[in-house]
Amino acid sequence: MKTTIRKIFWVWDFEKEEQWLDKMAQQGLALVSVGFCRYTFEPCAPNEYSVRMELLEHLPSHRTSQDYIAFMTETGAEYLGTCTRWAYFRQKTTRKPFELYSDNPSRIKHLNRILCLMRVVLGLNVFAVGMNVFAVRQGSPASLVFCAINAIIAGMLIWGIVQLKDKRANMKQNVFE
Repeated sequence: MKTTIRKIFWVWDFEKEEQWLDKMAQQGLALVSVGFCRYTFEPCAPNEYSVRMELLEHLPSHRTSQDYIAFMTETGAEYLGTCTRWAYFRQKTTRKPFELYSDNPSRIKHLNRILCLMRVVLGLNVFAVGMNVFAVRQGSPASLVFCAINAIIAGMLIWGIVQLKDKRANMKQNVFE
């Protein structure tokens, strides 16, 4: 019997999301599909799977992404689906530890992709704040609500960007030590 759980993770907390998905597998629930803030599980043996996520460089329909997903399945990972550009893979835990990145430079490259996406979304929110401030000045009081929402999202994105940049700096320091 399938179980669906709705849960929110911030983009900068992708490792916490992986840990939660692994914890669910430890409890006998294997991830089988994903959607926006939606995770569908089915029963499995406890500790049967490990789950990893990656922000693809392109949309999942892009040829480069399709080639990467095919490569991952050839290495023994099972492709579970995508949510926007996030790809979800699982692998049985009887094999060697399931890692998508073998070294810090590849982990740093992944963090850079996430940071780039977050900066674009931040820019869009800052632009929306400006447009809503303009609309409020033109006599649209409802725009004040949207301005506040965009400003809160922008603030959260700034906080997340700082978190990821600190993580990246620590990884870079470990590369050169």
